[in-house]
Amino acid sequence: MTKQELHNIIINTLQPLGLHDKNSEALIMGICATETDFGKYRRQKGFAKKSLRQGGLGIYQIEAATMDDILYNYLLPRKHNLYTPVLNLCTSNMCNEENLISNDIFATAICRCFFLRFKESIPDANDVEDLARYWKRYYNTEKGKGTTEDFVTKYHKYVLEEKL
Repeated sequence: MTKQELHNIIINTLQPLGLHDKNSEALIMGICATETDFGKYRRQKGFAKKSLRQGGLGIYQIEAATMDDILYNYLLPRKHNLYTPVLNLCTSNMCNEENLISNDIFATAICRCFFLRFKESIPDANDVEDLARYWKRYYNTEKGKGTTEDFVTKYHKYVLEEKL
């Protein structure tokens, strides 16, 4: 997908939910760039023919267990005002995992809700290195194969559309 297409998905998904700001948009664009080269991959490498419950799914490579945790252990028990609006973004003839793979609007909402669980604010949109460290700390984690250098490089390539 193009930068403009992703930008439109993020704005059109997050603004109605009251979750859009420049910092979260920059982080989410960086995640899409880093995890899937702007949507080139919809299933984590090595898991494409396995269960939908294994590996990362969709343009942000969110695991099914992580999606479940966000929906059922974070949004639902707190009677969060986002639970129903986020679920309403699902295409009804697909399970939630299939929605993560092919419904970029639902995947974007889940990706943004992921970060609601942390007290630390999302870094400034203009500080790519800080966004990379935040992504690594909370999203990719120390167990993930991604590096902050990957994030910075792909952010420059896909989001800023420049070469390092």
